Amino acid sequence: GLIAMIAGLFLLVSTMPSFTSILGVIIALFGLVAFFTPLGYRLNN
Repeated sequence: GLIAMIAGLFLLVSTMPSFTSILGVIIALFGLVAFFTPLGYRLNN
């Protein structure tokens, strides 16, 4: 699901170059949340 969403965002980047920087930030934030959320749960537990 997450990989498909990221792939979809990359397709949007390729079709809408004007939003490349904004989508790049969104992809980075989604990546950080997806990585640190399970990691945070493991550290808290």
